[in-house]
Formats: sequence, structure tokens, C-alpha cells
Amino acid sequence: MTDITRVGCFTNKIQLVDKIKEWKRPLAIVALIHHIGACKYPYYSWYNHPSTSDATPEDNFNAILRHFTAHRIGKTIDSDSKLPHIFHAVCRAGMLITNLYRDVNNCHDQLESTMGVHVPLDWDVGSQITAEEILLISKADQCTYYNSIKDAPAYISRLLGNLILTDTLRKVDPANIFTSINPADELALNIWAYANDLIKEHLISYENTPYAQAEVFINKYIDGTCKPDWNTSANYH
Repeated sequence: MTDITRVGCFTNKIQLVDKIKEWKRPLAIVALIHHIGACKYPYYSWYNHPSTSDATPEDNFNAILRHFTAHRIGKTIDSDSKLPHIFHAVCRAGMLITNLYRDVNNCHDQLESTMGVHVPLDWDVGSQITAEEILLISKADQCTYYNSIKDAPAYISRLLGNLILTDTLRKVDPANIFTSINPADELALNIWAYANDLIKEHLISYENTPYAQAEVFINKYIDGTCKPDWNTSANYH
């Protein structure tokens, strides 16, 4: 007998390639933060060993709370990476969905790198896009979003609060992950959309000044022409 929890399919034949391109900036931000992490930790440790790598769904949710709160109160730059806290929230949102879906779907495959333990020089965005993130993007049109950039922080904070107060983070039906959007999806997509809008509108703050080069920086990262050396802050620009 077929186990219904192991059956799944996209219900809409949407053009996934086009949809993924729409979310290229958040996906590049996710890869960028993973790039930094891989300079310090083993390749894909967050994916392969989440319980010992501060990457369980609860760990990622708590990290989103920390980074988004710092962003909202104006402490915009992370002291470790020297990049905006909102970038870390974007990455953690992707990690949240990835490891949450892997848990509820009882799927714990492993990722391996053929290029060494630490980050290679030719790090690329594509190597960091997970199947769960693609699944999330496939449901983007079902999501409800904030009305404007100005409203976004309060709207995202409400989503965070609802997940905490209703304790619904893990209440995801594995049989419906292809067809229905859940509160964790809504949170992640709104964080991704917010960062995307901030970059497009040149509103990312960097060291208390408008980080007007953010869009150029991310686009260069996407096409592989920007591979910063994280040992020197000058390469963040």
C-alpha cells in the first residue's frame, strides 16, 4: 500500500524557472550568508547536522527573531559578518523552511561537497538552493503580503508573534506541503519579499548610510563576478 505521506506533486504547472528568477535577490542573499558560514564551519553542516549546528527549525526561528529585532530597532549591521541583519534573517528563513520540511516529511538526506571542507573560490548561488526553497517559491502566489515597505516590519513582527503565541511552527501537514501555504511559509516569503524590496529601493542601511550599491553587489554575486574575501571589510562594498 502506498504511504500517502510519501506522495506529492505541484498542483499548478507554473513556470518555476521564471518564478525562481523573480526571487533571485533573496536566493543570492541566502547563498551569501552560507558563503560566510562555510568560511568558518564545514560545508553544509547546517543541512546535514542541524541539531549540532544551531540550525533546527527552533534555532532558525530564534535567529530570525534576533536578527529581525536588531534590524527593526535600527541596529542594522551584524557585528560578525558586517552585513545587514536583514540578510541573516533572509538566510535563516530559508534554513527554517528547509529543515522544517525535512523534519515533518521525515526526509534526512545529506549534501556533500566535492570541493573540499571549506568554501571554494568558485562558490555559486545554485549550489545553495534547496528543494524546500524551490517548493516555497512555488507557493509564493498563494501568500498574503504586507501592503508597503513601511508596513512590512510591523506585519512581519505580527507573523512572528502569531507563530510564537499560537505555537504553530511545526503544525505542518506533510501530505499538503505541495498544495497549501502554512504560517512558516508566509513568514519566510514576507521576509524574502521585504529584503528584495529594500534592495530594489536602495533602502538597505550599511554603517548608518544608505547602502546604495546593494542591488549591484547582489547581482554581481548572482552572476559570479563578485566573490568577496570576508577577511577585509573593504570587500563588502
